[in-house]
Amino acid sequence: MAPLAAGCSVVLKSCDKAPLPPSLLTQHLLQAGVDEEALQLVQVQPSENKAVVESFLQHKYIKKVNFTGSTAVGRQIAAVAAQNLKPALLELGGKNVAVICKDADLQKAAANVLFSAWFHKGQVCMCVDSVYVHKDIYDAFLAVLKTEAVKMMENPDFALNQRDSAAAEKVQQLVTEAVEKGAKVVFGNRPNDASSNCSPIILTDMNDDMNLASEESFGPVFSVDKFHDMNAVIARINDQPHGLKASVWSSDVLAALETAKKLDFGGVHVNGSTIHDEPTVPHGAVKDSGSGRFNSVWGLEEFRYTKLITLSK
Repeated sequence: MAPLAAGCSVVLKSCDKAPLPPSLLTQHLLQAGVDEEALQLVQVQPSENKAVVESFLQHKYIKKVNFTGSTAVGRQIAAVAAQNLKPALLELGGKNVAVICKDADLQKAAANVLFSAWFHKGQVCMCVDSVYVHKDIYDAFLAVLKTEAVKMMENPDFALNQRDSAAAEKVQQLVTEAVEKGAKVVFGNRPNDASSNCSPIILTDMNDDMNLASEESFGPVFSVDKFHDMNAVIARINDQPHGLKASVWSSDVLAALETAKKLDFGGVHVNGSTIHDEPTVPHGAVKDSGSGRFNSVWGLEEFRYTKLITLSK
């Protein structure tokens, strides 16, 4: 919506896995009065995606690209865009974190972490992937987390499948590899078949040698680790390649604010979910999770440029 609001014409390429929503959106916008020359919908076969996108980026009338998707594809799009000197607005993958301080409300934090990690079966770019808990409350937090997880599993939504079999297979592979390298499943069932349904899982004893430590699963899986020193855990988190969303849980809001300022993420929420996006606040990321900002004036500015005109007699 931002480019249209900014006065730009838009070529909208739909996702081949979900072509109906952009089709309906385009239909309603045209019915509402958007000029047909200002909004064009393109739908192609999956095998044609790369060629079509490259043709867009090479076209002289395409001035900017806005892509939402994986970091791997975003990197390819950014490379082609750069070759053609076109700016790119990218919303890519995330490895989102929650930091649980020793003075946090354990009940509130645990319930929110579960929601943030397992919402829509983990298929939201803002879902929590890694939880870092202060060592003094680690055991207590894990116990509360398991209790809350049992309650949450009563939700019938968890019986739903992942978006497709390939997505489920990726989750299964990441979890299996992590377990083989020493990770422990402390809640849920380790996947062991070709089903598209992935059971929500909590892991502990993760290490950086596991692919799951740095790769987004896009499934209902997250890990819990303990930390001793806040500065050390901040450095560890910031050393990771992604930077979309983080949350900090503490009863000392000012101390949590200082921690939030030090975390290299596009958005940090104190005592709130990483799944937080609304029209009036900027949404975006840093590092391998993307560039640019969406929503409100920030989103509009992405599709405008400053032009200087001077007048003299």
